Amino acid sequence: RVGGLAAGRGRQVEATLEHTQRVLDLVQPELRQLPLEQAQALYLAALLHNVGCGAHGATSRREHGGAPLARDVLYRLDLPGFLRDEVVHLVRSRNLPGVYLRRPPSVGRMLRLAWTLNTYLLSLLAEADCRALRLPETHRSYRAVVAFQERCRGLGILGREPAPLVPPERWRALTPPDAA
Repeated sequence: RVGGLAAGRGRQVEATLEHTQRVLDLVQPELRQLPLEQAQALYLAALLHNVGCGAHGATSRREHGGAPLARDVLYRLDLPGFLRDEVVHLVRSRNLPGVYLRRPPSVGRMLRLAWTLNTYLLSLLAEADCRALRLPETHRSYRAVVAFQERCRGLGILGREPAPLVPPERWRALTPPDAA
């Protein structure tokens, strides 16, 4: 019985590794079109997006997946902080576009997301994940990713930070001169 359990986990780990390789293959063409820092973030997020899912069973939906494990790996690689943070945020948020149709987030939540990470990279990762799972374009998750991309475009935040809530001239008027 123990051997069967180990064999089952071995197949699960193998399936996770194969899926990860498919995601990496699918993001590869996009990497050439991105600035270096964004390409690095997307590649590392694709590599680590399911970290922790195969070895110890699927992570809970309430958890942030393998984001803490991804952070540990990236620290050990001694990557710059901004790159490490972008990758961890992408790994943590990787399923967000896929559930977009179930409960569309408010404009405020979308803006906060865009201030936290690059929504274009997140949409590329989510789309590659759907394609790697070989989901048809009519599948709910795939349609949700497309709807997420369209909403980001509509809000002007696909791959861009939103404008500040307070215009710079108003901010300067509100802040003391020594605080700047």
